[in-house]
Amino acid sequence: MKRIFLLILLPFLAATDAGAGIFELSGNFMFNKSNYEEGSFSWRRSWGASFAYHFNSRSGVEVGYTTAVEKLHIPNFYTTLTEDQITSLSWVQFVLGREVVFQPFFKIGGGQLNRRLNRSYYLGPEEEVSTGSLTGVGTLGLKIRVSEQLGVIMQGTTYLSGFDFATWSDNFVVSFGTSLYFN
Repeated sequence: MKRIFLLILLPFLAATDAGAGIFELSGNFMFNKSNYEEGSFSWRRSWGASFAYHFNSRSGVEVGYTTAVEKLHIPNFYTTLTEDQITSLSWVQFVLGREVVFQPFFKIGGGQLNRRLNRSYYLGPEEEVSTGSLTGVGTLGLKIRVSEQLGVIMQGTTYLSGFDFATWSDNFVVSFGTSLYFN
């Protein structure tokens, strides 16, 4: 069983001179807004930045930071503002390598999620709650190589509360961004 596992992993971990020692700086952004009846609305924005080191053309490690803000307003009832900050460390694995134009990838890792919730009620009290927890981080994405130094990213990321896979859809975001590569 161990030999089969190693044979499956070998192509992903095989070093190539072309991709070894490459650094990557990435940024991404997402915005969503919904208007409902009688002045009710919600919006969410998220941005992230990451710094990665690639051991070869297919594998690397990444340190990331993401912040997300969400507001829900229902007139004459309440307004909620939620702010999340996630710091993470992930393994990055490209399926085909950095040489190809279309580069499918996945990330798996963990991090710290800090959340602050502020809710104010119409003609009532205001409450604020802050929490922090360890979270799993999983990403599936596609990078499109524009040049040797520039790529465009499309990715879906989930934050797994307490590393529980059953919570994958509780905190899921699709974002777009860019990557800069340098030695």
